[in-house]
Amino acid sequence: MSAASDFETLADAMRHPLFPRADVALRAGVHVTRTSDETLYEFLSLGHDVLSEHFARYGATLQHAPEGFYWLEPAGDPSACLLSIRHLSEGEMLVAIVVTVLAFDADHVDEALASGGLITVAEIVRTLEALVDER
Repeated sequence: MSAASDFETLADAMRHPLFPRADVALRAGVHVTRTSDETLYEFLSLGHDVLSEHFARYGATLQHAPEGFYWLEPAGDPSACLLSIRHLSEGEMLVAIVVTVLAFDADHVDEALASGGLITVAEIVRTLEALVDER
């Protein structure tokens, strides 16, 4: 990867061959991590300041989490963001929470590892049904 001085301006970053990949990925809602794409992650690290200017024109902020990933989020009022924003439905959020709980549940981890480390749709449905029964 080139030195940080290669991105003195937004134009410098936009001329870089990785810019289109980074731009499209972030606009599509991808969280770029070092493990998912080390080259793209390094590009975003080196160009964070000037790329932030680029995305600010669309009403978005280029964020970097301490856990080590980059993503875009609306800056201020979400209705002013020119990028597509999709909010999860209540059902989608509930499924995501169940998957997270199953992934970190000590009892389930042993079962999952025995079956290849996967959480099955049947397990998710069983857990959701148990939640409904508790209501």
